[in-house]
Amino acid sequence: MKSFLAIKNALRKYASFSGRAPAPAFWRGLLAGFTVLILGLFLDDALGKTTRGQIGPASAVLLALIACPMLALTMRRLHDLDRTGWWSLALWGPGLLYSLPITVIPTGLGGAPGLIGGIMSLLVLYWTTRSGEMDTNRFGPPPLTCSGADL
Repeated sequence: MKSFLAIKNALRKYASFSGRAPAPAFWRGLLAGFTVLILGLFLDDALGKTTRGQIGPASAVLLALIACPMLALTMRRLHDLDRTGWWSLALWGPGLLYSLPITVIPTGLGGAPGLIGGIMSLLVLYWTTRSGEMDTNRFGPPPLTCSGADL
């Protein structure tokens, strides 16, 4: 029952970038998002629609569908930690950067963007493991006291 409520709440907050999200909701959402992407990869592979180093059409469509809710969930989780949601770009930005055509990435930088992005991603992931603010912060009241749907 709790999982059904979590999915229902996640769909209700599909593009909500305001408010706060507790750690369990964040980790369940992350698991659900990666599960959807893995299913898309398996579907592309079964249909023979993948090429080396590229994702297929099913994965691309599923990625487009879950990108907004994953970014929103990450922002709400950072809000729970009293950090600005812009830090979520440190987590998701490097992957988006490297999904662009190679001509967009400056060639003189070598592996620096990937290294910096990896370090920033680890920092943001570390923050998401921390306990949220117990009191009301600039992003609103604690999610556990707002409603039981956040669990």
